[in-house]
Amino acid sequence: MSDDIADIIDDLYEKSIINFEASQNPRKNIHVSDLTSDCMRMAWYRLNGYEPDKKDFKKALPLVHGTQLHECCNLGGVEHEMSLHGDIFNMKKVSYTTEEYLGGDKTITTMDNEFYDCVKGSMDDLVEIDDELIICDKKTTKKSIPREVSDKYKEQMNIYKLLYFIETGVEISRAAIIYIDKSSAWERHKTRVFDLDPIEEIRKRVLSKLSVLKEGSIPPRVVSFLCPWCPFYTECNPSGR
Repeated sequence: MSDDIADIIDDLYEKSIINFEASQNPRKNIHVSDLTSDCMRMAWYRLNGYEPDKKDFKKALPLVHGTQLHECCNLGGVEHEMSLHGDIFNMKKVSYTTEEYLGGDKTITTMDNEFYDCVKGSMDDLVEIDDELIICDKKTTKKSIPREVSDKYKEQMNIYKLLYFIETGVEISRAAIIYIDKSSAWERHKTRVFDLDPIEEIRKRVLSKLSVLKEGSIPPRVVSFLCPWCPFYTECNPSGR
């Protein structure tokens, strides 16, 4: 009988994680993470209305871990969890119109700018040290803490720089990644600081990525260790190979 109860509670635990992931609003726009991936298929599938795979426990866990870390760790700087929106093609702020929906108490928000020219993101923290603004982001690892920041993370911070510039007109020169070892229960950590690229260089790279998402044809498949975590893994790889 005790084993039966334990199995039921274990199942409830896994379902709670899955339900949390499922409760998050699906992205209906182009996100910074879409532009830092080697494979553009996941974003293309989502933006073109394809049905994602059914939620499962293992795929839901990373979102829970990341959410808890960001909620607990506020660096107390100028900004925390700052939402950024930018029309990259026109280098303008994104404007929205809120309209009444079906005559009831609900509203619907419409983007006034061209959808495929716009990017959304959320900056973890913006801190000011010796009169210099630094973009900060937290990344977990369960291996040794890297000595160098990956190109993917550097590009993410560069796009934040571009979006912040569009919103404020302020150009930030440096960013920092705080690597946190989750195998040590977040005890081991190390920050890596690096220079950011010029605005126009970042913009050209982002426009190149956006042009791929604008195309009617599906982007090429890029296989990596992240493929099994993709919500469109079955759609992309129906043969399971």
